Amino acid sequence: MIPRERRIVATVCAALVAAACARPARPPRKTHLARLPAGTEEVAIADDAATYAYVEKDGDDAHVVRNGIRGPDYPGIAGVTFSPVTRKLFYWAGSSAGPGYLVADGVRIGDFGKDGTIVFSADGAHWATLAGMRENGAAPGPVVMVADGVTLESHPDASVPALSPDGRHLAYLVSAGGQTRLVVDGAERATYPPATRECSARKKRDPRGASYWPQFQVRYLADGRLGVMTEDADGWGVYRDGTRIASYPASMLLARPYLFTGCETVPTIAAWTFTGGGDVLAWWERLEGTAERWRVVVDGKPVDDVVCSTAWPKQPPEVSADGRHVLYACTVSEPEARVDVVADGRRYGPYLDVAAYGWSEDGTHVAYAAAADESDRPWAYYVDGTRRIGGFSAAWRPRLEPGTGRLAWEGMVEDGGRGVLGVDGRRLASFDAVVWGPAFRTPGTVTWVVRRGRRLTRIDASTG
Repeated sequence: MIPRERRIVATVCAALVAAACARPARPPRKTHLARLPAGTEEVAIADDAATYAYVEKDGDDAHVVRNGIRGPDYPGIAGVTFSPVTRKLFYWAGSSAGPGYLVADGVRIGDFGKDGTIVFSADGAHWATLAGMRENGAAPGPVVMVADGVTLESHPDASVPALSPDGRHLAYLVSAGGQTRLVVDGAERATYPPATRECSARKKRDPRGASYWPQFQVRYLADGRLGVMTEDADGWGVYRDGTRIASYPASMLLARPYLFTGCETVPTIAAWTFTGGGDVLAWWERLEGTAERWRVVVDGKPVDDVVCSTAWPKQPPEVSADGRHVLYACTVSEPEARVDVVADGRRYGPYLDVAAYGWSEDGTHVAYAAAADESDRPWAYYVDGTRRIGGFSAAWRPRLEPGTGRLAWEGMVEDGGRGVLGVDGRRLASFDAVVWGPAFRTPGTVTWVVRRGRRLTRIDASTG
């Protein structure tokens, strides 16, 4: 028999534990960052969730304000972004004749006619971009690569550049004399002749500037190897460090989701889905035949036995950070239309629609938003196929906290109203727009930066 004194102590301890468990979670901490000017549309947040920049209009001109400090005036500004880790500020500044200049950490570069995507190394120490030069009459101007502030050679067309994980290597594809050439660190690495088959005809040149993306892409993998998707003699090839791992007669664009007349039955790669993770490459491919049958492949081989009625248009396949797991949404038309979420061959659903999906950091869990019915608020968040919270008219991509699996989310309750954000079943705050996050910068805390009215606010909330 347990002595009376010990029973009393045990009862008191149990009561204390119950009280601790019942104690409500701490309210989120809100930090005011800035009061935005009326009409502000472009805001950027650095990876510390504290450094900010926004575009302020001043009559016919505009300028960037970074942490309260005003920059120079330009006729127009776009593409405001920060480099990771180093938190250097980049943006495209207009001139009276067009986009004009790239402003990189306060230095004005070039005299361009079209802006481009800026890519950074993981440590933020290196960067590169492709910019279009001014048009020569009715003909589109050439494009030029700019890396770490140095303007490199120009070409009739080129792909978005890629930096290796360590930032030491820069790769891109260029158009030269009817061929495609792979340039790595300024030297030609490989040459690909144009395809001779009619089904392989590529997208025509955009009269406003570069148009290689997405049919021509380069992508460094985590192990430093280089993945390439390009036109070649046999149609469209996927290469890894110079070895071709897949080939297709045709390449399809999201903006043009059909094939040329007479080419409706050939195997096809969906160019916009080319992606990777760890040391593998992944994409959607169309199987040969008259029926629309699509599947996800990794390094040129089917990832599972699932066949879908189309390549999912909203998001490429999601490969886990270690390259071992693949996640995607699959549209099925028979016996009735539905969308499934497929994770390593496991099917979750069926749903009417899927908004976004992603792996947990360790690749052991999946989170996504899906609509299961036709109600006014059909959207819900799921983890590994189990519904966590729902009742939303719109939803965005959720995030899972490493180690705990707690779910951070944002949703819209009523169309046209304010959104709400939360963790699992807790609703923490409302917003007009989420500018940054959610991100788990420290254990046990999730962070967002949101706009509400003209206030720019950082929210730090306990996940427990």
